[in-house]
Amino acid sequence: MKNFLAIILALPAVFTAPAARAGRHVKACACANDAGETQIGGYCPYIAGSNVNVDGQDYCFPAATWSEYMDTRFTAEFCPGYFPGYPNPVCKTVTVCPLIGDYQQIC
Repeated sequence: MKNFLAIILALPAVFTAPAARAGRHVKACACANDAGETQIGGYCPYIAGSNVNVDGQDYCFPAATWSEYMDTRFTAEFCPGYFPGYPNPVCKTVTVCPLIGDYQQIC
């Protein structure tokens, strides 16, 4: 009977564990030229991002939960100065899953 009670008490934790691992949607951004080619260069890791390839182009996604601000970094003011020839900020929605601690990865 003790084992049965322990199993019953553990069930809520077992059922909620997968929800904690579920993916979340975040913005992955880059600077693009008029042909749609993107550029993220060395700036992406500098702002705690990592590279993801979406539709054949590189985008910078937040590799940490505290760096989910890519759309405020890759802007119309930033892109032309940092990446000449790539003046257009572009973002795509990607899904990330927890990795270790505050870090996350593409699911």
